[in-house]
Amino acid sequence: METPPTSLASGPVADVLQLAGGKRIGWLALLSGLLALTEGFGFAMLVPLLASMAGGAPEILGPKVSQLLTGVSLSVWLGLFAAMVTLRAIADYWRSLAAHDLSVAIVDGLRSRMTAALLAAEWRSLSAMPQSANRALLITTIDRVGDALDAGFSIIRAASTLTIISLAAFLISPPVSLAAAALGGLVLLAYSRLRKRARTLGEDVGRGYETIYARLEEALGAMRLIKSHGKELDTQSGITGSFAGLRTTQRDYLRLTGRARVLFTLLAAAALGLLVWLSAIYWGVPLIVMVPLVALFARGVGQFTFLQDNWQVWAHHAPALVAARKMIAETEAVAESSSAKTTIGPKLTNAIELASVTVSFREGQTILDQIDLRLPAMSCTALTGPSGAGKSTLADLLSGLILPDSGQVLIDEMPLDGPLRNNWRRSVAYVQQEPVLFSGSVADNLRWADKNASEAMIRDALDRASAGFAFDLPGGIDCPLGEGGRQLSGGERQRIALARALIVRPQLLILDEATSALDTASDEAVASALTGLKGSLTILIISHRGALAAIADRTVQLAGGKIGPLAI
Repeated sequence: METPPTSLASGPVADVLQLAGGKRIGWLALLSGLLALTEGFGFAMLVPLLASMAGGAPEILGPKVSQLLTGVSLSVWLGLFAAMVTLRAIADYWRSLAAHDLSVAIVDGLRSRMTAALLAAEWRSLSAMPQSANRALLITTIDRVGDALDAGFSIIRAASTLTIISLAAFLISPPVSLAAAALGGLVLLAYSRLRKRARTLGEDVGRGYETIYARLEEALGAMRLIKSHGKELDTQSGITGSFAGLRTTQRDYLRLTGRARVLFTLLAAAALGLLVWLSAIYWGVPLIVMVPLVALFARGVGQFTFLQDNWQVWAHHAPALVAARKMIAETEAVAESSSAKTTIGPKLTNAIELASVTVSFREGQTILDQIDLRLPAMSCTALTGPSGAGKSTLADLLSGLILPDSGQVLIDEMPLDGPLRNNWRRSVAYVQQEPVLFSGSVADNLRWADKNASEAMIRDALDRASAGFAFDLPGGIDCPLGEGGRQLSGGERQRIALARALIVRPQLLILDEATSALDTASDEAVASALTGLKGSLTILIISHRGALAAIADRTVQLAGGKIGPLAI
């Protein structure tokens, strides 16, 4: 197995740096700063423009500044202003692309990290996870992280613009700009409770999506049961209710945001009016200075509102980033040990053994208790026992899918752990009760197991699996099977799955109740195929009855976590 990615950094900001790369962030920061500078100085240039039109700069700017401004013609100022506006438009274009690329890099990086963490996790931990919650995280939650990042970039952009606007205003009139900054800080502080409420609603949205995914997965997987019991309306009602709960939460957030924006706009307008009144009545700011100041503050109000809106959006979607990071950290903590691709797997020539093996899935619940079992190489063994006896768990041990809590799994007396276990799994083929086929053709499904399989290899595997019917399908082995191979019968799907298992030439073949849901003819067809395989590989058959169990060389009984007497 490939080495899983290194764990996430210590915080969200560090994650952004790690996933996006310093160059992308530096480029975005440079463009955001350039955009803010061009906007701020564009407004500041209104002063010399008006001064040039009025015939001189006001004394409030000082004699040196007045002399400098007066010495430049109106046409030059207009040209500089046009150049500033053009530069700002170009910077905004590249900043938008840079922000998009950065967001995509982070979102796709997180999704890749999550997928890799799931694939690298120990099977025992992975099988205990709620997969509907994982699907919600991989799809919806990660997209919400993108929304959070977009809001975060907008916050940086607005903050940069406000900083430059404030500097420009300070150059024009320090008292007025300081008063405006103080009022803005008080307004942002007053909105802290609303941002906390937005975060709480964001957490509720995450839980809502998890509930929806769980309900949809249950319903889609139980369609036959739902229809046979006439539960269509009840199922629809449950799903509709889940969506209704989510929509209520989303509407609550929109109401919160809308009310906050209305109030914020009123407060900002009142603050702007107060500043203009103080500037004109008490501070004696001249008209030439007042006009650009009002323009700056009007633009500042828009940026201030934009900042608050996106801060609230960030607070709302930030829980998605927290959930993603938590899932990655928890899954990477149960990662399997890595192994190099060049490591050669064990060769089964003598026997695979379980030596005093114990497995417990929950405290106080032992599934397998001090199991001793020996499967000779090239033998065919049937494993029987009541439901819940631990048959599948024993198969998972033999295949190297899980490790025992105590005891050892041995291949020719070599302990099956570490890199050896990972490589042994490539020598094991597993056919489960419900056959799993992928979208595509018969050949595509077999090449999923071995991408380099030739047509001759595919034909040989199908023949050994008694799946010759595949050649008679429309298009033969290139016949598309549809989603899950639904166009085939259960027996046909199972024989295609068996052929896929055989194409990798496994040393150990495990069939876990592989024919329990099949009719007699299909059961006998699979049994016939296995009879022809006996002596060429080691076979473990988990089965209660039927032709499949009858072909075994011996039968092992498992009950109460213990091995019973052997029936030869």
